Amino acid sequence: MTLTNTTWRDNTLLISSFTLNNAPAGLSLLSVQYLSATAAQIVLSFDNTDFDANILNFSVTINALEINNGSNVTTNTLTIIAYIECPLSIQIQGSQLILNIQEVSGANLYKVFSSTDPYGVYTEISTSGIFDPLVPNRWSYTVPSDERRFYRSAAVRNP
Repeated sequence: MTLTNTTWRDNTLLISSFTLNNAPAGLSLLSVQYLSATAAQIVLSFDNTDFDANILNFSVTINALEINNGSNVTTNTLTIIAYIECPLSIQIQGSQLILNIQEVSGANLYKVFSSTDPYGVYTEISTSGIFDPLVPNRWSYTVPSDERRFYRSAAVRNP
């Protein structure tokens, strides 16, 4: 974050002087680091609490005690886009793997994630395959022959 028309009072920023506004459940401040007289890095932590609605007005308020202008300052609002986890079914047709993702009402798009470990980290692979233009929740790609993979999917409702 970068301050405009003011500076930090000193280079010791207290995390208790920063407030998250309209944050989803599970999002919290992890640390605040002074970078310069007008800049700081805010690190957020998220505990993976599930939420399905977009957050349209997330912001951070800085207590007046931290800055030289004498009043609280609030950042511009940010939008946090929710990923709605979706059940899926898998079928193989020849060399094509097809994921049929359960439709979510109002979804603008779907995303596909994959991992070699069912309990590991899943990486987005949506662009590795093709979403069917006539059935936007059907995704296919060439079956990888060298490894076993696990899949997850999510729907997105853009604001």
